[in-house]
Amino acid sequence: MQTLRLCLGASLIVMTSAGLALADDDVNAGQEIYQAQCSVCHSNQPGVNGIGPSLAGLAGRKAGSLPGFHFTPALQGSGLAWDADIFIKFLADPSKLVPGTAMIVMVPEATGRANLFAYLATLKGESAQTKPSGPAVSKITGPTQAELDDAASATESWLYASHDYAGTRFVDLKQITPANAEDLRPICLYRSEQSAPVQTSPLV
Repeated sequence: MQTLRLCLGASLIVMTSAGLALADDDVNAGQEIYQAQCSVCHSNQPGVNGIGPSLAGLAGRKAGSLPGFHFTPALQGSGLAWDADIFIKFLADPSKLVPGTAMIVMVPEATGRANLFAYLATLKGESAQTKPSGPAVSKITGPTQAELDDAASATESWLYASHDYAGTRFVDLKQITPANAEDLRPICLYRSEQSAPVQTSPLV
C-alpha cells in the first residue's frame, strides 16, 4: 500500500511538471510567432505603438480602446474584448470577424494562435508598469535652420522622402555595397490610410 502511494505521488509530480513544461513551451512558441509575424507592426512594450497598436496588456482589453492609437471605426465599434476565444477567431480571418478592420495578417493554425495569445497574456500593459521618475524627455522638434540650409549636401540624413526641397532623390550612400546589399532588411513600414492609388517616393 505504501509503495502504491509513493508511485501515485511520483506520478502526480511528473504530471504537474509536464503541465508546467507544456505551458512554457506554449509561451515560447507564441513568442516565436510574435517575432516572426507580429513584431514588424506591433511592439510588445507598453506605450510603444508602431504601424499597429502595442500588444502589451492586450489580454482582457476591449478592442480598439488603447489610448494613443488611431483604430478603425470597425474595430472600435466591434464590442469585442480580447480573451483567448475572440483572439483565436480574429486571427483566423480578421476581416471576417470584423469587416472593415485594417488588420490583414492571419495566423492559419489554431494552435499557433492559441500559443500567440499565451505569450501576449504574459505582457503587462502600461497601467501595470511603474512610471519612471526623472526629468521629462524633450519633445521632438523640426529641423534647425542650419539643417535646412545644408539639406542638399547632407549624406547622413534626408530632410524629405525626396532628400531635400529640390527633390534630388539621391545621396551617395557608400555604406551599401554589392557585398552587403543582400543583408539589408526593412526596419520601417508605412500603412497608407488611402485605398486609392497614391504616388510614392521610395528609397532604393
